[in-house]
Amino acid sequence: MLKYIKFSIVCFAFFAISCEDFFDTTINIDPPKHEPKLALYGEAFVGQDTMELRLTQSFAILDPFDTGPIIGAKITCTQNGQIVPVIEKNAIINTLLTLKFNNPLAADDVIDIKIEYPGFPTLTATTTVPKSPSISNITYKEDGGNDEFGDNVSLATLEYKGNNGATDFFRIERSFDYIKCIKRTQNGCEEYDTIKISNYMDIKDPAAIHGYLMKHDNTKSKNYRATTYRNSYDSLTIDIINMTESAFDYENSRRVYENSVENPFSTPVNIRSNIINGYGRFYIYNVTKFKF
Repeated sequence: MLKYIKFSIVCFAFFAISCEDFFDTTINIDPPKHEPKLALYGEAFVGQDTMELRLTQSFAILDPFDTGPIIGAKITCTQNGQIVPVIEKNAIINTLLTLKFNNPLAADDVIDIKIEYPGFPTLTATTTVPKSPSISNITYKEDGGNDEFGDNVSLATLEYKGNNGATDFFRIERSFDYIKCIKRTQNGCEEYDTIKISNYMDIKDPAAIHGYLMKHDNTKSKNYRATTYRNSYDSLTIDIINMTESAFDYENSRRVYENSVENPFSTPVNIRSNIINGYGRFYIYNVTKFKF
């Protein structure tokens, strides 16, 4: 028995020394080399005559976030080859840009932007304004039955017609005005405000990606059904939002990234974008609204 006690004491001493050595050990981490790049974020819609953009820079994991905005960059933007004025406003860590288009954005417009700044690769991006969809026989029912889980849903049905022989990329949204109380009293609500709420509708089609992104063969007409949760509303619109293939790929890859970011066993996902030599997104959408 005494031998076992002595052996245990020796093991404990060895373990204590090993732990002390372990916690005294310095681990040198050599993070991958980071090449700083410009990042540009912004989107617009058909009919707008301005576009708001946010310009910043990428950071390495150990970099400080107080490097300040990108000041004095050379920014060139064109609409169908014609120069577009750019208004620049500096924020804390971003530079806010406003593009003043020569004409309101219309289908098939080509918007190019180029940003040059010392120490960074030249950022470029191009987006083409998508065509509007040809929609008919659209209906909306607040009481649209139940979904596959038995929950009450609202239902939109529509016919998406072929018109130009190309593939269209779109999603469907429901937007409604919600009356919210912003000042309550003992006797109830004294002051109200109206806020607009939008949410994706689930397209009931086996080809729908993530349930809401759809490719449509524009040589054919097709009927679509889309559902969302029920909600009371003051005024409502169904938005058919057409996008470019690049914007479609961006939204698809972003959702894949969001679904995998918490999973340590998932394959790394790169978010696809139309930004060259940089990061971000630069897209224009064509929205057709139907009021109900």
